[in-house]
Amino acid sequence: MGFADWFTRSRTPAAPADLRSSLLAAVAAKNSASVTQLFRANRDEIRALFPQWTTVPMELRQNETLLGQYGEMLITIARLFEQEGDGSLMASLQGDPADSPIESWNRDIAAAQALSEAGRYAEAASLLAALRDSMKTLRGSAIDFYWPRVLGKLGVALYQAGDEEAGREATREARDFCASIGDEEGVEAYTRNLEAMDSE
Repeated sequence: MGFADWFTRSRTPAAPADLRSSLLAAVAAKNSASVTQLFRANRDEIRALFPQWTTVPMELRQNETLLGQYGEMLITIARLFEQEGDGSLMASLQGDPADSPIESWNRDIAAAQALSEAGRYAEAASLLAALRDSMKTLRGSAIDFYWPRVLGKLGVALYQAGDEEAGREATREARDFCASIGDEEGVEAYTRNLEAMDSE
């Protein structure tokens, strides 16, 4: 059963889309010099565009590798501003300015995915349930993205571990949350998962 799964330039300032793409490519390549150069040359533009960038592009949401790179790009930029005394970008990602959980979320999600791929569904479900519980009180654009993704993966893990009703419930919650924020692709993905569960 297949379940849908849901992160060198010139001195001339780049266009908004090109700037984001350039930063993403530099972060993905672990090229800190290029990241720093882009940041210094486009600091004001990056600060102005960052609120838009915290909404992950739809085309990245089903690609685990690109999703992780995108999240790392956001965190890297936020840290650069933080080093200059501006913590507002990091705060916009976190929900809680005292903590920056996004990297740990990515690690937990990746670990759960690896457990599921190894057939250790109950362990994956336990890890995802703990992650879900830790996110319940948080708010912000990062939560809008990660919350349904965690619930969707939890639903699949629970279902495959044999707790079919709990799996359906988590999947329905992911679908309904996506509907509440206007994420049509998420709604479609989790609806397909529910249909796959019901067809078993």
